[in-house]
Amino acid sequence: MRLYTHSHCPFAQRAVLALQLARLPYESIEVDLYGPGITAYKHINPKGLVPALVLENDRNRVIPESEDILDFIDTDLLDPSASPDGVLQKLGDTDKAQRLWYKEQADILLKEGRVCYPYASKRMVQTLQEIDARLYGPFAAKCGLSIIDCSLFPFVWRIEREFGSVLEIKTPRLYRWLDTMGAHEAVQRTLSSGYWMWW
Repeated sequence: MRLYTHSHCPFAQRAVLALQLARLPYESIEVDLYGPGITAYKHINPKGLVPALVLENDRNRVIPESEDILDFIDTDLLDPSASPDGVLQKLGDTDKAQRLWYKEQADILLKEGRVCYPYASKRMVQTLQEIDARLYGPFAAKCGLSIIDCSLFPFVWRIEREFGSVLEIKTPRLYRWLDTMGAHEAVQRTLSSGYWMWW
């Protein structure tokens, strides 16, 4: 597998997190989205966006969206019998319903981030509080560390960096979740001081 990525992009970070936390072998290719190489990259992903996962053993099939990559990893690559020792867990049936709810909340955060910067809107805080109330303990899903965590982390991490104490004060469980995720070595490898927001 080849993952076309950019170290500052939160959408690409989702895919990198999932691949690293699942301990799956892959080749990482950094894409210069604003340089002359973008023309060649558009042959892989015509939108010119990252991430894109290329499956060489499947006739170079391209999965060009971060959420689709996460679903592919969960459905096709994760071993349901893997022990929960920090390895990404396959979603159970209950967790799959949760996944849909979390996707909806992530979409709200993405939209709110675009319209409210540089301040955290009331709707953004409300959505973070709803996520806070749904957490199953240290992770978002009952099964443990999962693609749900990989999907949320890049955006919640950036919100915490941009809006400061909003998480610690308004969403203490989510704040602890962020600390738990951030303490994981595989997650730390994906953090960049020159991160991009998504708006």
